[in-house]
Amino acid sequence: PLRFHTTGFFQYAMLELNLRKPALSEWAVRRALAHLVDVEGYIRNVMLGLADPIVGPVHPRKPYYTDTLRSIAFDPDRSRKLLADAGWADRNRNGILDKTIDGRMQELRFSLLVSGELSRQVALLLASEARKIGVEIVPESREMAVFISDLNARNFDLAVVTISQQATSLYDPFQVYHSQNARPGGGNRSGLQSPLVDSLILAIRTTTDETERNALYRRFQAALYDAQSQIFAYNKTMFENA
Repeated sequence: PLRFHTTGFFQYAMLELNLRKPALSEWAVRRALAHLVDVEGYIRNVMLGLADPIVGPVHPRKPYYTDTLRSIAFDPDRSRKLLADAGWADRNRNGILDKTIDGRMQELRFSLLVSGELSRQVALLLASEARKIGVEIVPESREMAVFISDLNARNFDLAVVTISQQATSLYDPFQVYHSQNARPGGGNRSGLQSPLVDSLILAIRTTTDETERNALYRRFQAALYDAQSQIFAYNKTMFENA
């Protein structure tokens, strides 16, 4: 028989958001998109049940994983309200929400980079839900080499990304989340610029007391969750012959 389990190899899917884009620089837009991501539906219909929901980049087996955060609910009505409250409306009646930012009219139109069939399926499901509330998401398939090149060059709005970590080592978030690495070629592809996140990352790196460091990791996870610079989806379940 097959035995299913989550191994020490942490492989998870998420949506990368490019915060350099005017619309995506708004927290309300990012959280509204998060409420359009039907994680349970993706697990059931795309992953065939072989995945678990996640809320951040830390493996649930880590002693410093925080279990106080909950998956952001699939709730299109909440998305509508967040966007309306933030001033987004279909003023030109073309079916797409719009708003003036810094003197320029911006519409909620996003390209969504994908590479691979599973990512494409997720992208199509998300685009369908977004269209219902006035957000246009256009999936764009790329060969993996071009996909990575576009991410590194920051040539994207949204992207479905799969990340692999060795869960047995101590997690270092510096490369992916510190603002110093938001430049092209750096690991902070979303462009997150958070003094709080930066300070927690540096404290994690320099704190030798395990209890104190674990507490800092938990604060880091909460700060990242609140920033919503990415939308976390699921961790793939591995299997082996028993």
